Amino acid sequence: MEDYIGYIKNLAENKLPTIFYNSGPEHASIVMSNIFQNSKDMIRIFAGNFSGEVSQNERYIESLKSYLNRKGKVHILLDEYTEDKKPHLFDLLSTYSFFNPENIEIKKTNTHVVEEKTKKKIHFTTGDNCMFRLEEDTDKFLAKGSFNNLELTDKLIKYFDQIFNSRDSKSIKLN
Repeated sequence: MEDYIGYIKNLAENKLPTIFYNSGPEHASIVMSNIFQNSKDMIRIFAGNFSGEVSQNERYIESLKSYLNRKGKVHILLDEYTEDKKPHLFDLLSTYSFFNPENIEIKKTNTHVVEEKTKKKIHFTTGDNCMFRLEEDTDKFLAKGSFNNLELTDKLIKYFDQIFNSRDSKSIKLN
């Protein structure tokens, strides 16, 4: 695991355009933490319910805290959210939102994004305008990503913003 941590950290810190692959929740949390650590302005997360193995990982949580401490903005879009199962991570986000409400916005959507060929549901995260992690198999956490791919990141950002800003996406209140 240490080799993978070093590999991803090198790609992220040097903003290398290499496409990397990952599988499993531990690899996912490594990639996500590097997106949090290397983003400065905006992170967009399209996820299920924010209660899974990745978002509950300590590395993930600590890196997200660090990003929020730097006053980074985050937009989160959840496609499996239900009112009766609020994620524990909402407590953390609520605290940061109390002091900087303009920096955190969370919405739920009934829109499911699917991969064209396999028709499997996908989730993704973008960091600033150049980093992404695209999970093409949400059951097995199979994903690809890059820390410097403007073209694909831009497509994901436009797609995210289209869903996020649609009337069908409803705000989730933290405070």
